[in-house]
Amino acid sequence: MDMLIAFRVVQGIGAGALVTLAQTIIGDHYEPVERARLQGYISGAWAIGAILGPLLGSIIVTHVSWAWVFWVNVPVGCAAAVMIIAALHETVEPHQRRIDYAGSALMAAGTGVLMFVLIQASALGMLTILVLTATSVALLTCFAMHEARTPDPILPHGLLTNRIIVGGIVLGVAVGSVLMGSTVFLSLYIQGVMGLSAMIAGIAVGASSVSWPLGSFIGGRLLGRISYRATTFVGLPLLAIGVLMLIALTPTRGALWTGVAPMIIGIGLGFIVPTFLVAVQASVGWEKRGIATSTTVFSRIVGQAIGAAVFGGLLNAAVSSHAIDNGEAINRVLSPTLRATMPPAELNLLVQEIATGLHHVYLILGVLVLVVFCATLALPARLRV
Repeated sequence: MDMLIAFRVVQGIGAGALVTLAQTIIGDHYEPVERARLQGYISGAWAIGAILGPLLGSIIVTHVSWAWVFWVNVPVGCAAAVMIIAALHETVEPHQRRIDYAGSALMAAGTGVLMFVLIQASALGMLTILVLTATSVALLTCFAMHEARTPDPILPHGLLTNRIIVGGIVLGVAVGSVLMGSTVFLSLYIQGVMGLSAMIAGIAVGASSVSWPLGSFIGGRLLGRISYRATTFVGLPLLAIGVLMLIALTPTRGALWTGVAPMIIGIGLGFIVPTFLVAVQASVGWEKRGIATSTTVFSRIVGQAIGAAVFGGLLNAAVSSHAIDNGEAINRVLSPTLRATMPPAELNLLVQEIATGLHHVYLILGVLVLVVFCATLALPARLRV
């Protein structure tokens, strides 16, 4: 496991760079109205990957060695590299740049300590929580001070005075958390609380990936006719309806309910997220477009991490009475074979605890919808492509 985690860190560094570069290339080579349309195509590619990836992975794990789920990315990556080399032609004036290693380390350490506290809060003493939280605040403060002095900062101070970029950062954190709550933790509800199969959980979780491109495609067309803010306001009610369905989720709602809710959320986010990214890219000049794009994308990743930490902490607190078995209680509930061997009284109690914890997660998603609404107000009412 140590080696797997270490290499996943390396993989994440490369993947993080590629995701940001793809979005920045679109910003550099196309006008804003075209960017909106192309965001729909990229969302479609994500949807295809979200569908084919797990399917191919399950086949590989079943019939070949699990290690091939990583090796299969090598030829795909090589093919993409060849396509980029052959098709991407750009004129760049090189400038002397220095990578901000110290800033990267401070930011990673500060956010990492905070994530640890949020995830393990139920198992830590109050003194430990206070010390680690203070350490995180100190590291992030040092990061902010360092960024103000370094010649090539990760996050230039000037960007934080741009209301659209600040709104994009807030929106990214909120959206990242919503995605975690409406996918990963929904899967836990479907399997752990409702007792349905992993296949049904996979279909429900993948619903948002399939519906997101639809919202993005329609939103891209709307951007040519209405303002940025108006386009996001089309998606907000859909996002709210999907989250309200999760808040109202009970074990008796059935599999259809669990699939429709994330699908509606996906459509809503398809209107909101690409629109905001296009607005962010249009709000800065070429020389800052890469930083603005990467900051917006990174905020969504941070939101996913924070969401996983907070929601995981809520779930850990809800099942704290079963903490003596080091979390194996939840694993037993998720396994149909082990679930069948549990005493009915213990199973019902644990299922109820998980349902309560996840209901609290969905209530937080409701608050995050309000955060998304406030973030969209950063877009000037009449600003258009």
